[in-house]
Amino acid sequence: MLKLEKIVEGLRRVDWDRLGVDWAVLFGSLARRGLGRDVDLLVMPRGEGFDPVDAAVEIAEALGLDASLVDVVDARRASCPVILEAWRRGIYIHGRARAREWLLARVWVCYDYAIAKEKLGVTSRALQAMEARWGGCGGH
Repeated sequence: MLKLEKIVEGLRRVDWDRLGVDWAVLFGSLARRGLGRDVDLLVMPRGEGFDPVDAAVEIAEALGLDASLVDVVDARRASCPVILEAWRRGIYIHGRARAREWLLARVWVCYDYAIAKEKLGVTSRALQAMEARWGGCGGH
């Protein structure tokens, strides 16, 4: 199991500017519980040539971990659950003010979406439509 203190210490030594990252937030089990099996990072790349896999490899090397244990999520493509998790329980590693500003703007959109989804029954309606179109799975 990975321990929060050691990972945060290592992440703070990463050269984020060289990686082309404007800000980084640690989220997931490490941020929530202080222990975890992997490192989940939400990052905002600076520019278009950013590759999350390459970044994960470099970050893993800096932490002394196998690259399969580091997940880098490009904030520009992040889902609402990831954004909300980073906002609620994330640990700001690099570019705190910029990350908080960006996340806050998206949090309201995600909350509005979640409320509308619940009120309109979007998930249940989609499942009903799928059932009507394709029939039951019948355990297959």
